[in-house]
Amino acid sequence: MKKCKYCGAELHDQSSFCPYCFRSINERLTLKVPRRLRIRYLKIGVVSALLICLLICIYFISAPNEYDSGTNG
Repeated sequence: MKKCKYCGAELHDQSSFCPYCFRSINERLTLKVPRRLRIRYLKIGVVSALLICLLICIYFISAPNEYDSGTNG
């Protein structure tokens, strides 16, 4: 048997809450989702999109305006 840490009532060993004061006996851990991870993925996406746009612009700037038909005349 164990005792409730809030009201002192005797509880069974497998109890997860006190039926007298209705409080949880087990300690809860709260996990916080890291915000930096979302910002990192956003930065990677923006940088990737800008890089793709830059490569497309370089391609169109360096592409020839007229194509040679292959004939000499």
